[in-house]
Amino acid sequence: MMKRILFLAVMCAACMGGYAQHFDGLTSISEIFGDKAPILANATVAVVSGRTEKSLADNKLDYFKSVSVADSASMSKMNSVAMSLLEKSVDNELSSSSGKINYAFYSFPPVEGHNRYMFIFSNGKKTVAMYMEGNATFVDIKKMIKK
Repeated sequence: MMKRILFLAVMCAACMGGYAQHFDGLTSISEIFGDKAPILANATVAVVSGRTEKSLADNKLDYFKSVSVADSASMSKMNSVAMSLLEKSVDNELSSSSGKINYAFYSFPPVEGHNRYMFIFSNGKKTVAMYMEGNATFVDIKKMIKK
């Protein structure tokens, strides 16, 4: 599973671009995905935006951002933010042990016609979080991640 996630993040790194993320009502999510997030100093980041990018268009996405960290402070911060976002989700799947997320998948209320999703996965050595926007459904995103 981790290899698939990292492969997707690497593929997405090929096309960098700007996009106005719709973090409305999700202020804490910018601590992971915002341009000035404190985690970014120690992270591997991949951003893809624009419907013309084939990898996004095929998956009905307009925006994808992946943040991967391996230091314990950043991993702990990502876990804390992800746990705080659970109550803001309209649909979710979560697996955790001892208060730490193994994986979580959240769907947030749409903004301006964009569905919004966050996926986070941790194996204890590395944590990868992804934020996605577009026309994709919760089921579409789960299928994409499981490929």
